[in-house]
Amino acid sequence: MKKILFLIITFVSLIFLVSCDYDSCIFYTSYDCDGIDYYYNDKNNKAFVGRIEISNINNEIIILDECNDCTVNRLGGFHGTGVKAPFAFDLLYLQNNDLIFSDIYKTKDKNIDYEKKKINDYFAWNEHEIINININLTLPKSLNEILLCDADYVLIDKYANDNNEIVVKIYRPVVYLNISEDNKTFYTQDGKLYKKKTDELVDCFIYE
Repeated sequence: MKKILFLIITFVSLIFLVSCDYDSCIFYTSYDCDGIDYYYNDKNNKAFVGRIEISNINNEIIILDECNDCTVNRLGGFHGTGVKAPFAFDLLYLQNNDLIFSDIYKTKDKNIDYEKKKINDYFAWNEHEIINININLTLPKSLNEILLCDADYVLIDKYANDNNEIVVKIYRPVVYLNISEDNKTFYTQDGKLYKKKTDELVDCFIYE
């Protein structure tokens, strides 16, 4: 009986602790706006950005400063019971423009050896074509944290040509970033994002 009572008290205590943490992922609700996944928390009036649908070669995208009266201050985060929602560009929507993929791979751009024509130990290829997907992106003016960022992932379309050689097309989301001069945490220069305190480049993007 004491053991059961102890478990009940522990469970209730955990619920209380979580409910007191207004930045807990259970308070974040998803919201899709023009192909951008937002997650907002009306307990602390904060929001973050997750996946962005990319369906064109050239893109002009503005991330909202607010979502449902909540300030967008973060790229990437968690929602629900701890589900990851990284900030990333979803290039599969390029198929909306009649682009048909064969065998798809995703990897970080830094994993690719363009000179030796291989991707780590996954596979090597005979021929390749690099296709830059240009994204002119305006970041939210209150951005102060980048928690989960997979913006440097590329999409690889692998197929065989008539000579049975392996050919790949590598789609790279190349960004040119903009942010308000009033932002206290970051600044942009020549389309690249830097931390104001250290002048350190934020390297989770593929820059021009």
